Amino acid sequence: PCSKAAIIGARGGSVRIPGKNTKKIGGHPLIAHAVQASIDSGVFDTVVVSSDDYEIRRISLDYGADLVIDRDPAIATSTSPDILFIQDVLRRLPSLPDVFALVRPTSPFRTGDTIRKAVEEFMSDRKADSLRSVVPARQHPGKMFRINDGYLSSIMPWETQQGVPWHSSQYASLPEIWEQTGTLDVAWSHLPLTQGTLSGRNILAFKISGYEGFDIDWPEEWDYAEWVASTGRAELPLKNMVLEEAAPD
Repeated sequence: PCSKAAIIGARGGSVRIPGKNTKKIGGHPLIAHAVQASIDSGVFDTVVVSSDDYEIRRISLDYGADLVIDRDPAIATSTSPDILFIQDVLRRLPSLPDVFALVRPTSPFRTGDTIRKAVEEFMSDRKADSLRSVVPARQHPGKMFRINDGYLSSIMPWETQQGVPWHSSQYASLPEIWEQTGTLDVAWSHLPLTQGTLSGRNILAFKISGYEGFDIDWPEEWDYAEWVASTGRAELPLKNMVLEEAAPD
């Protein structure tokens, strides 16, 4: 059987939502929901958290992570690509797993069942280098522009639907487009180390829907996520769970 690791990356320096990964939603820190969902999936031999922040690492251990890695601040900036900390984690693990899943904290409504299904789909596809979660694009690239000297320039080729430019067409008439989410990535561990890529060439589409595809990147998205959790429209992995307090020294 293939060995598998869940890798959760959580920087301490969130700019748009300060302290995001330790901020509580549903009574528990955001990072804790990613740890719990990874554990709930039942498919990982180890759950690892990489962070440059002591408090994030402490919380992760308290909530059941198997290992925390102190990330070098040089690869924990707002512009650092994910592959840098993934490579760092894989090189520092006691043994290299065959497969890793990138479980980002910013998708708190992702469930263990969804993670398990994604890993199973990836493992059953012999051609896949990786798997990535996708949702239908709400903003079609056919309606997106750059501004050059004050004038709009379409980022897509000037194509038409029944003689009407894409940017003037109804969304339903446009070609179907999917966009990636931060919910989940799964890949063979050798790819980042030997090929310098997280995805390879054959990226298996893992379609998700509803709140599991919701990412928290902006303050208004945090407010919306709190409302979703408080109204019960979607459940968090740690809903109604209480962390036992450690005994005093």
